[in-house]
Amino acid sequence: MNSWKSARSTVGEPVPYRCSKSRIAALALPFALAAAAFTADVQLASAAQKESAPVGNAKWDKRDFNGIWLIAGSALDDPANAPVAGARGSMPDPSDDWGFDTRPKLKGKFLQDYQQRKQADKKAGRDFLVTCKPNGMPALMAGPYANEILQNAKQINWFQEFPGETWRIYLDGRPHPDAQEYPATLTGHSTGRWDADTLVIETVNIRPDTLLFGQGRSAKELGHSDKMRIETRMRLLDADHLQVKGRVDDPEALLTPWEYTLTYHRHAGEEIVEYLCDDNNRESVDPRTGREITEIPPRRNEPTAPRIER
Repeated sequence: MNSWKSARSTVGEPVPYRCSKSRIAALALPFALAAAAFTADVQLASAAQKESAPVGNAKWDKRDFNGIWLIAGSALDDPANAPVAGARGSMPDPSDDWGFDTRPKLKGKFLQDYQQRKQADKKAGRDFLVTCKPNGMPALMAGPYANEILQNAKQINWFQEFPGETWRIYLDGRPHPDAQEYPATLTGHSTGRWDADTLVIETVNIRPDTLLFGQGRSAKELGHSDKMRIETRMRLLDADHLQVKGRVDDPEALLTPWEYTLTYHRHAGEEIVEYLCDDNNRESVDPRTGREITEIPPRRNEPTAPRIER
């Protein structure tokens, strides 16, 4: 996988989320030109939705989700930034849960497929499989990297920095297309409507090889069934915290509907950095043994603990 470790320092401690305007100033102009039309729509949407709430001496639009968001309290956010009262955060170890606070209860052949993937990981000597492939829904929402929300009156684009995929939510009243004519995709098809200041989103037609949690794909297309439906309720808890509550219904793959809550912290003034996983992907999997093959040479000497002066 990518050898650039932005989330941790050399001694394994969390480091602040990296983004400096001075470092990316040279890249800003092309994106500014491309974003001009979208920004105009955002301003119109904000004016049309001018229902704001006071926070101290400031005001914020309860329907404006624009900005950069990280899962609250995660490694790339400030770990001390615990979710606000009344909101559950994410699991501390996202290796298998991939940031979710609960687990889906799989059944039948879907549970067997999950167990077989975990056994293959154990046999190959790894905790979980790392891949550059996009995750799809709903795992897209729970990754540890930054999320950028671009919103206007007709559409919301939720972009995940890694692995660089976009979840599009249509707000213009369009219906879902016919699943028989429209091929399933990693993120499915999503439409949204407002319930007071909560955006209610329905997502359908998601490819069955995507996993409900964790990275990778189901080679047997048994991550879930083609009947899966996701309802997402998205709202601002305050000016700097976004809450997302999800409910996944799949009568063929799940014993009961799966519900989860994710809370995000706004990072005002920061920008997404292009993350090209494949350009620096130095690992692959041996098709015979399932073990990872890497070009990164093994460490010759074990690191020594830092000397502490007393």
